[in-house]
Amino acid sequence: MDISEKLNFSQVKYQYIAVICVNLLSFCQGFSIGWVSPMLQVYRSENSPLDTGPITLHETILLAVLPTVSGFFGIILFSILSNHLGHIFTITLLAFPNTAFFIILLASNSINVILIGRLLTGISWGGIHLCIPLFVADIAHPRIRGFLGLLFNLSNCFGMLVAYICGAYLDYAHVPWVILPFSVIFLVFMIIFPETPSSLLRQNRTEAAKKSIQFYNNGNDSHKNGFDVDAEITKLQIVVNKREFDRQQSSWKLILNRESLKGLGTGLSLTAIVVFSAVHAFTTYASDLFTAANVSFDANLSAIIVGILNLLGTAVSAGLIDSWGRRKLFGLSSTLSGAALIAFGIFSYINNQGFDVASFYWVPVTCVSFYIFVSAAGMRPLPLVYTAEILPCNIRHIGSTICMLAFTVFFLISNTILPIFMEMCTLQTVMWTYGGVCLFGLIFTVLFMDETKGKNLNDGS
Repeated sequence: MDISEKLNFSQVKYQYIAVICVNLLSFCQGFSIGWVSPMLQVYRSENSPLDTGPITLHETILLAVLPTVSGFFGIILFSILSNHLGHIFTITLLAFPNTAFFIILLASNSINVILIGRLLTGISWGGIHLCIPLFVADIAHPRIRGFLGLLFNLSNCFGMLVAYICGAYLDYAHVPWVILPFSVIFLVFMIIFPETPSSLLRQNRTEAAKKSIQFYNNGNDSHKNGFDVDAEITKLQIVVNKREFDRQQSSWKLILNRESLKGLGTGLSLTAIVVFSAVHAFTTYASDLFTAANVSFDANLSAIIVGILNLLGTAVSAGLIDSWGRRKLFGLSSTLSGAALIAFGIFSYINNQGFDVASFYWVPVTCVSFYIFVSAAGMRPLPLVYTAEILPCNIRHIGSTICMLAFTVFFLISNTILPIFMEMCTLQTVMWTYGGVCLFGLIFTVLFMDETKGKNLNDGS
């Protein structure tokens, strides 16, 4: 189907349904991420439900860091599984480590067992961030691929927000019961959806691939609107055969050609810019930012506000990505994010010089809120979508794996550096440094980012 033709919802409705159902897992994963913020307060309190009483600083750090560490191994494990078993089957498997964590919470009050559960969520986290974007890239029509890709981030943010709210207002023992039904619903839905056509063709299951491509295109055929299943399968088979030939030639050698290096370099650079602009780290430490802004919110309310701003920003991104394009959205988000941090830094500098800024008390909280919103509207979610699109099809799987592994390492470094940086330097120095990295994102956008809006990912290029 040519992307210039009018696209009716009836033609792609099962693509929407499939991606929404798959992202029930992303919602559950977001819940497990958001669970940490309110539960740290519970575990630190004198009334801690744990057998050993309030947790130590060391245990606090482990609760936050362990998922990132195990996520590195989850990316490698599920990259291998998805390449051999297919995307749908692998995504289904991802539900089990995440669900196991909440079962552990219900069954044990031992911090050591809970930490093992956090390791399991990290394995799931790594696999989800790799497999769901690749699934969307496989089945989505070019005209709606950006929106469908950002449903991953949208559902993840929504899961985090629900966890913040549940943690603030529900009893500790009741929180896991909120999310477990969604895991069951997810597993039921996964029975319905066929494997992606490209995965089936790699397994030499041509007839199953035809049924799959009919399903994801709503059974359209040449008698209805020009969609020819046989023609689409033939084109896809050529692409799959080329990928298989290239794989046998060695994927690592393929990375060294000019086009592959450009795509991989762009993906890695974009990932580095986003992570080291502290977009993710500032969200983690948002309560500290609100404290620095002299806001009297309690920790739970701060987390809920951050969750709402993230959700709204990601919703804006999902609504604009296919009309504005990736470059414009990322460039604007980088510019506004940098401006918000620099403005916060200027306010902090003026305040430290002894000037009376009491009447401008609203400036820092506005800057923090605006920064969280505009970064969520472009910088935070776009790398996952863009990386899967910019990589040539013959290295898309291994290239996405490399970028996700790099993201995990960068994320761990950034989250470790930020609290040290805020302790050692003045607030304005911190804000101006990260604001400068955000503005560098604009320069990178102008000079190096190619627009991928409407790009056909199965054209063999």
